[in-house]
This record gives sequence, structure tokens and C-alpha cells, in this order.
Amino acid sequence: MFEKTISTLQSFYDAYNKALAEYETDVAKLNNVYVQGSPFHKETLDSIKQRYNRKIAAAFSESNAIIQKDLAASREQVKQIIATPVIPGIYDTISLIKNHVVADDEIDTVLEPYVNNYMSCKVLLKELATDPLGTDLVWKSISHDGVLPYSEVLNHIDIIQRWTDNFLLLAMSDLGMQSVLQGDLISNHAITVNKFILRFTKGAKYVKNYCFGYDMENPDSWYFIIHPQV
Repeated sequence: MFEKTISTLQSFYDAYNKALAEYETDVAKLNNVYVQGSPFHKETLDSIKQRYNRKIAAAFSESNAIIQKDLAASREQVKQIIATPVIPGIYDTISLIKNHVVADDEIDTVLEPYVNNYMSCKVLLKELATDPLGTDLVWKSISHDGVLPYSEVLNHIDIIQRWTDNFLLLAMSDLGMQSVLQGDLISNHAITVNKFILRFTKGAKYVKNYCFGYDMENPDSWYFIIHPQV
């Protein structure tokens, strides 16, 4: 998720700079041949500007459509995670834990069916927050990795949205947004969102070693390279 956004930004940046270079070359040639301010010079310059603007507008429209689709898909996936119902039996399990029927060394196994369900994680943390076991054993079992409030996940997506919008608009003003492509202004937020999605769609075990660009649909393709089975 978001790899397409960043690659599209790079494509737009390249298209913008190519169009700008062509514009500057055409204007330089025009200025070398015709007197600036003459009727023909003015008419030709207007034609060059229009051609340049059409190229930029087309690149912007195409890139923006791809990016908005990518962002919408991420929001929808997060929404589906939040809307997934609590795993049945969770309150019975909580009762067993509160009544100390479940031993400390059994917690991991007992909670395993619930740890990759967002709402189940929330229920466990809420219901066991004041228990003598506290949330320590629960956190140990469900792991912090990829667990974030819904609002925080959406905020990270909103930040990515702002950076991409700014990039497309500011690049058109030639204000230099190369740092967006080369730095972590987008990828750090993308990693946070992707870990959340990966956690609650594929499983907690994949989150710790996830790096931006890894295949989220087929996490075993890289997970078992990092953790080879004996």
C-alpha cells in the first residue's frame, strides 16, 4: 500500500521536469531567431506556453487520479478492519482470565484466536485494564506491533494525503519537492498504516520485520526468508 502513490509522484516529477526542459529549450530557440515582443514571437510564445500547460495538466490529472484511488483504497481497508466484529467467545475468555482459571503460561495460547482482530484487542485491553493481571500479560500476548487507535491510523493517511497534494501543486510551481521522494515524509506514515493493515489482515507475526515495499498480499514470500523454517 502506497508504493503506487510514491512511484506516481516520481512519474509526475519526471514528466513535469521533462515538460519544463522542453519549454525552456523551445523558448530559448524562439528568442534566438525572432525579436522578443514582435507579433510572431508573441504568438509562438503563447503556443509554446499552451503546449507546456497541456502537458502538465495531463500529467497532473493522471497522477492525481491514481493517487486518490490508492488513498481511498487504504481508507476502505482500514474501515473494513474496524468494522470486523469481535471474535465470538471473547467475553467467556476474559471471564476465565479474570477468575484466574487461565495460568500465566497459558495466556498466549488462550488469546491467540483474538490477537489479529482489532475490536477484540480493544475489548481485551479495556476489560482487563483493572485486573490484577493488568494489561501487561495481555500486551505481551497480543503485541504492540501495528496496534493503533482508528483515529491515529486515519491521521497518518490524512498526512500522506496532504503531502501528495502539496507535491503535485508545488512541483507545478517549481518549488522543489524532491525531498518528498528521497526522504521519509511519506514512507514513515505509510509504514505505520501498512503495519496496522498487515496486522489485522494477515497476522501479527509479519509486522515486526515489515519494511516499506514488502509484499503485503503475500507476506510469506519475505517472512520465511527472514525467519527460515528449520
